[in-house]
Amino acid sequence: MVEKYKHRCELRLSFNSSESAESFSKSMNASMKNRGISDFNVDNNIAVININTRDIVALRALINSTLRVASVVESLDKENL
Repeated sequence: MVEKYKHRCELRLSFNSSESAESFSKSMNASMKNRGISDFNVDNNIAVININTRDIVALRALINSTLRVASVVESLDKENL
């Protein structure tokens, strides 16, 4: 039996507040699920993202996209302080 996904990564991102983590969650939305994110949870101010891809290039691209969105949310959070 061949595995559907070959490469896996779990990201745990800590935000300043649970509201920021929820904003991040909404920003990631369902469009990312189609690209390889299989699980996405928010617990208080921590977002946990599990990424599963068939190739390493897709894994890197999803990690970069995820971190880019997190950076935007963090920047907006700092502006609102």
